[in-house]
Amino acid sequence: MKETPDTRRVLAVIAIVEALAIVWLLVLWQRMEPAVVSIVDSRAAPREAGEPLPQNGGNAESTAPPTDGRAAARSAIADATQVSAPPTTAVLFGAVFFADAEAHVNGWLQLHSDGKQVASSPIDRESTFAFAGLAPGRYSLTGSTADHLPYAQEVDVVLPRTRCDVRFQKAWVLAVNAVTPEGATLLQALSDRRKAQPGLSWMNLGAIALRTQLTRDLPPTDLRSINGGVGSYRQAQGFESRDKKPLPKQTIGVFALPLDGPVFVSLLLRSTVLATQAVTPDQSEVTFTLAVDDLLARLATVRMRLVDGRSGAPVTKARPSLNDSQTGGGGNEVDADGRVTMTGLQPGLLALEVWASGLSAPPIQLEVRAGAQLDLGDIVMQPADKVTIVLEGFGDSISLTLRWLEATPLPDCQTKLLRHGGRSGENELSLYPGRYLVSARDQDGLVQAEIDTRAVVAAGQPVRFAVQPGPKLTLKNQVGDTFLDMKLRNAQGRVIWSQLLSGHWEQTWPMKTGDYTAELTDLEGKVTTKVIHLGNAGATLVLP
Repeated sequence: MKETPDTRRVLAVIAIVEALAIVWLLVLWQRMEPAVVSIVDSRAAPREAGEPLPQNGGNAESTAPPTDGRAAARSAIADATQVSAPPTTAVLFGAVFFADAEAHVNGWLQLHSDGKQVASSPIDRESTFAFAGLAPGRYSLTGSTADHLPYAQEVDVVLPRTRCDVRFQKAWVLAVNAVTPEGATLLQALSDRRKAQPGLSWMNLGAIALRTQLTRDLPPTDLRSINGGVGSYRQAQGFESRDKKPLPKQTIGVFALPLDGPVFVSLLLRSTVLATQAVTPDQSEVTFTLAVDDLLARLATVRMRLVDGRSGAPVTKARPSLNDSQTGGGGNEVDADGRVTMTGLQPGLLALEVWASGLSAPPIQLEVRAGAQLDLGDIVMQPADKVTIVLEGFGDSISLTLRWLEATPLPDCQTKLLRHGGRSGENELSLYPGRYLVSARDQDGLVQAEIDTRAVVAAGQPVRFAVQPGPKLTLKNQVGDTFLDMKLRNAQGRVIWSQLLSGHWEQTWPMKTGDYTAELTDLEGKVTTKVIHLGNAGATLVLP
């Protein structure tokens, strides 16, 4: 057949129609069942519910997305439905939708079972997810993403697969600005002052939103900043600002709040309230005006002298520092009399750290209030005791903690919880001399006992602990959009766990049988207690 111009035109039209039909079919297929680009095997080691998720992938326990995530995810779903033998594990999958197309939507999905995180997956604007290897049963699926309200859903996962689409709801986005009386941005003014005053530390400015107005500072914290209250908050600088559109220079952070009413927004220096304003949903920003000198007046000064406990002589070569639990190093050199003055300290719980050859400092942390001028007197330094703790029969994900049981030298001091990356077998520790409460636990068992490092050193033998099965204590935090300071004490009255609670979450630990008391302090300073008996069958503590 001879090809003519008309024939070529007809063939071209047919080709275009076929191409359009293929594109239309692909779009229709995508809409019918979204591609699953993130697949996580839930059989990876679970994470404790209270442990923060890695934000950079460096410590993620979930498997990384495969190179061809869509193909791998579809293969996993197909395996769950097409194998000849009945499947024994299920796949939970779905698409993620966002109410505000203009908002920044990077975040995380987390899957929990019995208070433990079993899987997690990053999410972005075009996100879908799939969690494979799940045992059938009830799970809690939660999600957080910038500038949207948090997501939470109970899901019954059944064989061979279960679909659950995640829909993030629109939030009231409120920018928090901070300026000086002269109209300069507060962060820039602080940066200029730091250049003029070497040694002045960076200020951890933050904000919280509450339904009621704060009448006092929040309970002191050993964290760099406080999160919780109404909605969610992200800082304008640092890690939380990555992959976001730049904000105005006067903005220190952004809230994502529910649209159901006004809130009181407080500007914070760690747990210290700097100022509070009432804000309504028709506002897109709130501005705080604060002079740099007024802010610097909230910083504290602490003095001390270091002495050698063996001779009483001053320690002349040492560098003490006072830091929160997320910061280390820094500090100042002592003088020829072992004295040092540390200025510009931010209020909160600050742990004493001392770099000194051959000597160690008592494991204490100091409650430093805004503007305080404290003199700790003599801090007695001692050579560290070398102690080996052997953990036998433990599984993976061991938590090893020690709390010093000796009397603290000052009324504003408390003992610091020492956390170590425990492992099965030998754990070599250098400890300030004295008695300690040792706690080691894995997912299903624990050991808790007291040791005296002086007796251990005298015996010249390692201390051996074998894991014991323990009943489970489940803490259901239902504090919601306020705060509650909790200290959990054992039958001897010793604090074994403490935390500033907010929001909703659930966590489970193996514990020793016995009676426990939860000491609860609300934002007005009112203290209440709850007593719980933990028997072999376990128990649940619901707060508040």
